[in-house]
Amino acid sequence: MRASSSRAGNPQKRGASTGAADRFRSALDNMIEGCMLIAFDWTYLYVNEAAARFSHQLRGAFAGRTMLQVHPGLRGSRIYDACRKVMKERVPRHLESKFIYPDGQIGWYQISVEPALEGIFVLFMDITQRKQAEIALARSNRALRSLSACDEQLVQAANEPALLKGVCRVLVKKSGFRMAWVDFAGAGETARQVAGFGLKAGHAGPAGRRAAAALSRRPAQAAIATGKVQALQHILTNPALSSWRRAARRHGFQSIVSLPLRTSALAFGALTIHAADPDAFNGEEVRLLSEMADKLAFGIDSLRTRAERDLMAEAQHHHAQLLRHGLEESIKIIAGTVEMRDPYTAGHQQRVGELAVAIAREMGLPEDTIEGIRLAAVIHDLGKITLPAEILSKPGRLSPIEMQLVQTHAQSGRDLLKDVRFPWPIADIIWQHHEMLDGSGYPRGLKGAQVLLESRILSVADVVEAVSSHRPYRAALGVDAALRKIRQGKNTLYDSAVVNACLRLFRTGQFAFDSSNR
Repeated sequence: MRASSSRAGNPQKRGASTGAADRFRSALDNMIEGCMLIAFDWTYLYVNEAAARFSHQLRGAFAGRTMLQVHPGLRGSRIYDACRKVMKERVPRHLESKFIYPDGQIGWYQISVEPALEGIFVLFMDITQRKQAEIALARSNRALRSLSACDEQLVQAANEPALLKGVCRVLVKKSGFRMAWVDFAGAGETARQVAGFGLKAGHAGPAGRRAAAALSRRPAQAAIATGKVQALQHILTNPALSSWRRAARRHGFQSIVSLPLRTSALAFGALTIHAADPDAFNGEEVRLLSEMADKLAFGIDSLRTRAERDLMAEAQHHHAQLLRHGLEESIKIIAGTVEMRDPYTAGHQQRVGELAVAIAREMGLPEDTIEGIRLAAVIHDLGKITLPAEILSKPGRLSPIEMQLVQTHAQSGRDLLKDVRFPWPIADIIWQHHEMLDGSGYPRGLKGAQVLLESRILSVADVVEAVSSHRPYRAALGVDAALRKIRQGKNTLYDSAVVNACLRLFRTGQFAFDSSNR
């Protein structure tokens, strides 16, 4: 950012250099990223508008001041440490870091620190919104892990003490919470701890454990009395929670939530969870944890009598069966919806699925991959629900415009499924099942390895079934014609390994379409 002294004697060059420097400074001033030039003595030489805004300061606040004078809270932080190392070692560093402002606000920044002639150049971007979304997602996932782990304990526990201890243990071991306690209390009684996990002997002696448990019973008592969730946050900085700080520092927690355990409208106990995050237990996480607490309460109530325990075991078994079969049943319903609108292709998707699975298995693909292929195959024409029924069942050949409409079904199928979270790339498999190796397919004209292997398998199975079956505009051409078609298109339209596997299946009699379903 300095003009070269070698140009001082040439006014024309000096003017050009000055103009270039002005343009460079103007570009920096207008960048959406924050830019800072910091001297070796840590004074700010340049700060753009974005950097001042991200710092919650006016640009003038940086003039003639050092980094720690403007932001004393940076001392000892990852940001300061990175800047110090670049200043000393002259090696660039890149990091993402959290910064806590004096007013308690938290910002996240993506930072690049580069050595410069004058000292260091810092480029940074506010990624707070992205990090907040990531944190919210992580907390929701943590709550989901808790919910799943609680389900496991409900199934496995042989008695109530084992259930309570097991839930507290998995909340710490699997979900990453600091501590978890369960308290019971009858009407008008003081809450009493019946189970807990999370304070190891190395962290506190018996007195320390008793003190922490006593503290946790305060929100627990309120949760039992009111039947409502009680949450405490920012324990180390909230003046109203100063009595908690010693225990919080000692045991590494900054937030607490007490979730009522109830049957019907009456709360008989509370599950109290401690987290290291200062702002844990918000929104979706509390909702999921409350659902977990409700399941725990149900488990406790069920385990108190043998008959109810048997009922709970049956319910859990039924729930597990629903989880295992729910996805498949949902996909069957979707497939049936398509075929109800297009009676000429009734059973087409199912038959394509059968052949696609046989091809995949012949090729030696893993069973998990084969399952994804099967599920994609049985709904591969899902996008046709967006097409007029009269086009689907038209008894003659389609016009060019009608054909273009039909060809939108691959994109439509993908659009309908793109936001559904499957364990397999179902939406993409469906999207690509009309792509060809030579790029002549649709909707995107993908070539070769750009097309998923699953889609290449589905494409061959789809062609063989379609050619061999009856269509509104023609009679069935038979399996031989279908196999001839894929043999002719091998290496150009269709994957050779897929075609060879398909041909072997029919040649050796390992596969044949069910004639009763055609």
